[in-house]
Amino acid sequence: MKRLVGVLVVVVLAIGAAVAADRGAGSEPPVFASSSRPGTPGVPDAEGAISTTWFCGGVSALGMSESGEYGGEVVVTNPSELPVSGSVTVLSIDQPPLTVPVVVEPRDQTTVDLDELLKGNYVSSVVEVDQAGVTVEQRSLHPAGDAVSTCANTTSREWYVADASTPQGSDSRLLISNPYQTPAIVDIAISTSAGPRTPNELQGYVIPAQSLRVVNLEESGFRDEPVLGVSVVASSGRIVVAKDQHFLGGGRLGHVTSLGAPSLSDEWWFADGEKGSGVSERLVMFNPTDSDIEVDVVMLGVTDAIIDPTTLTVPSREVVVFDTAGIVGLPDGAHGSLISTLSESSLVVERVLTRPAGDSISTSVLLGAQGDALLPEWFVSVTPQVALEGALVLLNVSPNIARVDVFSIGPGGREPVTGLEGLELAANGILSIDLVDAISLGRPVVVVGDQSILVERRLERNSSGNGLSAVLGLPEKS
Repeated sequence: MKRLVGVLVVVVLAIGAAVAADRGAGSEPPVFASSSRPGTPGVPDAEGAISTTWFCGGVSALGMSESGEYGGEVVVTNPSELPVSGSVTVLSIDQPPLTVPVVVEPRDQTTVDLDELLKGNYVSSVVEVDQAGVTVEQRSLHPAGDAVSTCANTTSREWYVADASTPQGSDSRLLISNPYQTPAIVDIAISTSAGPRTPNELQGYVIPAQSLRVVNLEESGFRDEPVLGVSVVASSGRIVVAKDQHFLGGGRLGHVTSLGAPSLSDEWWFADGEKGSGVSERLVMFNPTDSDIEVDVVMLGVTDAIIDPTTLTVPSREVVVFDTAGIVGLPDGAHGSLISTLSESSLVVERVLTRPAGDSISTSVLLGAQGDALLPEWFVSVTPQVALEGALVLLNVSPNIARVDVFSIGPGGREPVTGLEGLELAANGILSIDLVDAISLGRPVVVVGDQSILVERRLERNSSGNGLSAVLGLPEKS
């Protein structure tokens, strides 16, 4: 693995070819290798693609402090047999964009240290490479625990966050990036326990060209809120929205940085979930539409128990928090879940999972996978560095038994991981997979099934951050 730092800095004021051409405010940016509709990030389809662009939500970039590092990096993974070249452009609040070249050798990874390139409160990044099949993920470094997040395949005119939280001094910030050469104008609406609000200062909010803006929800008047739903809708331009949260109370501890949802959906799937002593699992459902919707919560992967779906109403422009521990008959242990509505695309769901961690607790927050992301093959570019039980959690979303193989990507290509070949995954069942073999640690892995599945991963936090973070894998079109 290679690490790219400030030695390679080349200052330019334009992003790469995917976003460099000047555009009028109403024009559409060109699309290279990306999905036709913004949704759950995945490995771009290589057929006919001339390049791949990834948009990473943002990280703190202050560097080292007395309490630890506030920084971030992007991990570019090339599983192919050919070298890949491209560029990483770093966007900030008050500095010109900064671009460095990046090269990734065959079946290798390159890590770009963002806060070494450009110091600031926060930065975001755009990664463009000359081949499809390459993946990009972001790692946010924080004294309360590192957090890996997938980057987006495309920008969007609308973004949603189901779970923002500011109790007891907890920080919750929106990171809004505009990678294009014309300003974007957005309207931000916040749904609180007292109803929806549209603060004047957050309407017609300008995101200058090739820049990042940070909205601190506490400073915007949303202090001590247990949960907030957020809509960011651009009246001009296309943007990327992420959230950065530091939990200090309200039953949560830890740090989370992740993308928002670039679209609404009628289905949200989760492979991981748990009921047990000291465990809190809450499904946070946000309906930003003008109509009330009915939602079904279905528990999956539960053996020796029949769990009826739970139906509830999520009112217009409100957030509903559902505690899975209250489901009648749900046994202790692991489970997956599906949250769906018949009201077409009208919902965003995030899972807030707090587990014991040593003498404390650790909270992970995960945006679910949309239904059209469920595929037989999944790519996991960032894996644990040390042996970890339950590092991968698989959910079989089909009514058939699935057969699953796990491969590591090494210098010679795909290598079967000993003991992880021909695994059986029950219909609508879940399977927890340990990564303990040296060839699967710190290396990309591929999970291949003969049915559609969902893959989540658990990743260790840094030495000062107890517990585990939660990240989806990347669905891969074959």
